[in-house]
Amino acid sequence: MRIDSLTRPVGWSWPIGIVALVGLWLLARPYSGVRHDGVLYLGQIYLQLDPTVFARDLFFAFGSQDRYTLFSRLGSWAHAALGLERSQFLILLFGHVLLLVATAWLLKALVSVPQRVLGLIALAVMPHFYGGMGIFSFAETFVTARTLAEPLGVLALACLVHGHRLWAFTAVLASALMHPLMALPVLAIGWVFLMLTDRRWAWLLVPIAGVVAGLVAIGFGPFGNLARRYDPDWLAIVRQTNSFVLPLTWSLGSWALTLAVLGFLHVSAGVLPPVLGKLARSVAWTGALLLSLSIVGGDILANILLTQLQLWRVLWVAHLVALALLPAVLLRLLTFGGAWPTAAAGILAAAVALTAEWTTSPIVLAWALGLCLLAKAHPSVVQAREWRLLRHASLAVLVLISVLLTASNLRQLTSKGVDLDLSVILWALSTTPVLMLAAGAYALARGQRWSRPRLLGLTLAAAMMVIGGSQWDRRTDTQRIIEARPAVAHPFALKIAPQSQVYWRDSLNHTWAMLGRVSYFTDHQGSGVLFERKTALEFERRRQLFSKLSFQREICMMLAGLEQNAGWNEECVPDLELLTEVCRAERGPDYLVFPFKLAVGAIESWTLSPGDAPSTTFHLHDCAQLR
Repeated sequence: MRIDSLTRPVGWSWPIGIVALVGLWLLARPYSGVRHDGVLYLGQIYLQLDPTVFARDLFFAFGSQDRYTLFSRLGSWAHAALGLERSQFLILLFGHVLLLVATAWLLKALVSVPQRVLGLIALAVMPHFYGGMGIFSFAETFVTARTLAEPLGVLALACLVHGHRLWAFTAVLASALMHPLMALPVLAIGWVFLMLTDRRWAWLLVPIAGVVAGLVAIGFGPFGNLARRYDPDWLAIVRQTNSFVLPLTWSLGSWALTLAVLGFLHVSAGVLPPVLGKLARSVAWTGALLLSLSIVGGDILANILLTQLQLWRVLWVAHLVALALLPAVLLRLLTFGGAWPTAAAGILAAAVALTAEWTTSPIVLAWALGLCLLAKAHPSVVQAREWRLLRHASLAVLVLISVLLTASNLRQLTSKGVDLDLSVILWALSTTPVLMLAAGAYALARGQRWSRPRLLGLTLAAAMMVIGGSQWDRRTDTQRIIEARPAVAHPFALKIAPQSQVYWRDSLNHTWAMLGRVSYFTDHQGSGVLFERKTALEFERRRQLFSKLSFQREICMMLAGLEQNAGWNEECVPDLELLTEVCRAERGPDYLVFPFKLAVGAIESWTLSPGDAPSTTFHLHDCAQLR
């Protein structure tokens, strides 16, 4: 395969790449249903639909960030018109399509169509995690406000790169209406980009600073928090439940990924087309600035507003842009000759290890940096035996990391009880970056004329798209049951008054979606402690109320040799005395749901019978009978 064939402007091979890209995206990023933060955003939709009930939920009782977004209003309209399943499905599909289209337009500055397609393939198959602890990623496989805010932000950058400033402002404004915290970094990047074009844009800081100072002075909205710090009690709860918002608590692997992405964008600006080089430099500089502000404001000063703004979220833009530009940069390095192809292999190996956030990824990063320094110092000495050994070692590391990544992905699935069927194997292969990028590069480099091999390639790509489409909905049967619109009210809901508080351990979906009732306490509701002091104190009170119950269960499960995620076991039924203490507490729950029946208080039973898991019978208990 000739490298220069990947730098040609247009060829008949591009339809193969586009069709394969769609298939890869569907295989690598399957729909996983309402989970993770998607549960919280679904709660915001229910708050819009039934505020008299959900306004009493712990997550909303003392204020919600829902007031700063239009997403829940749009989601409630879609939910009312289409139902939960269909509305979630269509919103996610629309968000992913818009993200791919916006990124493709952003990469239009790359003259070579193959380079653009490879950039999109890298975006499809490589991990999207950013920040600390592997919690957040862009283009998530569940619906949140970020599902729409992110593609609108990328669209804004694409408009800016191509000189459409008014449309760029419109797109970033639309992004802010969906999720202000995701749009803020895009605004900052756009401002830096404009300053690199014309330094007079720096004067825009003066009126912005004046407006912010005025809003702080009058205490308007969240701006009043810029002059406040977290008190010790509130800060302790934030550190315990939301430590990911404090960058200095991140792991070494997270920091290695963060610094590598910003460094890559800054250095690669010199080998990219001028406009994309300017964008890469803008993202790198803005990322370093906002990350530093986040550390100073959050970790050091404990400033409320600077912590709540989560300025480190600029990394979602940095990670997306870095992945999309990675193939173009690597292909450019290959054309340099000398030792640079060896360095390119090292860079790709580091990218795979870093995006997987392995603890050993800093070692691979150091290896790649060393190769780049050697290539720069000795650009033409490549025939010596030592250089050949170094090249072979780099390729071996690249292959080894790819094999380990695939094995790790499969092992994680099997540990959760997932069968290794064809769809799972295809998913594992489609998320192996080296294999997919190599296959894509080969297909795109096979000439410019339409021929039978091209037709065969297009047929295989179309087959991949069909298989990916048929396997895209990867929800479990339990999720499907929860998300389906019930024909009649749930039997528990018939027993529970609308204003009642229900404790169903770690099951916000069950309580909100199936019962349409308020959840008394789950760890997931702790996501709101960052923004409201009253929410934080009440969350901690309820957590302490259930602490003895949780401790007893953990000890029992450990002694029984059971997995922590296996749920309750018959041997680990909590003491009735502890449950009585919970029910008697001031402002305690009204009902308890467990997968076992207590001797006292059981008033209703319901069996969940998913086809892909054993049936579980849940029992509803009335706290009034336990007091």
